[in-house]
Amino acid sequence: MKKNQIVIGVILLAIVSITSCQKEESRYSCDPEVNNWASLNAVEIKSMNRSQFLDLDEIYQRAAYNVFTPQQRMSLWKVKLEETLQLEWTVNEHNHIENLLNMIVKNIQWFNNDRGQETMDHFEIECYKWFYYAINNLQWDVETVYAIVGVPAPVAKDNGKLLLVSSQSGGGKGIPQKICSCTLYCTISNINCGKDQSCNDEDCEWPTTVGCGWLWMDSCNGYCGKNPD
Repeated sequence: MKKNQIVIGVILLAIVSITSCQKEESRYSCDPEVNNWASLNAVEIKSMNRSQFLDLDEIYQRAAYNVFTPQQRMSLWKVKLEETLQLEWTVNEHNHIENLLNMIVKNIQWFNNDRGQETMDHFEIECYKWFYYAINNLQWDVETVYAIVGVPAPVAKDNGKLLLVSSQSGGGKGIPQKICSCTLYCTISNINCGKDQSCNDEDCEWPTTVGCGWLWMDSCNGYCGKNPD
């Protein structure tokens, strides 16, 4: 009898341990300090508006995006694309951006953390088709695509060149020298990093679920760095 009680106790202890692991704190950032900030401020972040989000340093933006609800994520990109459409475009370019906007609004499931395989496949196929048309039909370069779908910051045009507009005023406490800022598993194109940069295969101790890649819906598990000469 006593032996059975011991076995039952061990089993219960194992169950408690497993449950504890399953309830382990979510990873919002590869940086411990930023991850702690996101954990402590999760409630406030889930009511954060776009202006407050854009005012954060980039590493804090990525952490906040991991906390965001699917509706917040979708709305962030919706407003960006609506503003982008106000710039000067050809008819075909305008229609192409508008097509992406419509897809985003109709597919809020794209912005769930627990997307099923069917949803992920649909997302990747539509992104690939959009990318292919932009590069081959509109003759856009990868930097233009990146400015539209690879970072939530607003864009502007200068002599026909699309530029990112930063409104960051240091809403964080400093940026680490290295942050997990790109995805190594991008299946469409390297739109992870800016011009003359690529995603380096270095170990991110705390990869996040989202915050990188297309519409920031890929995992952050690599570092942006300069392309080798």
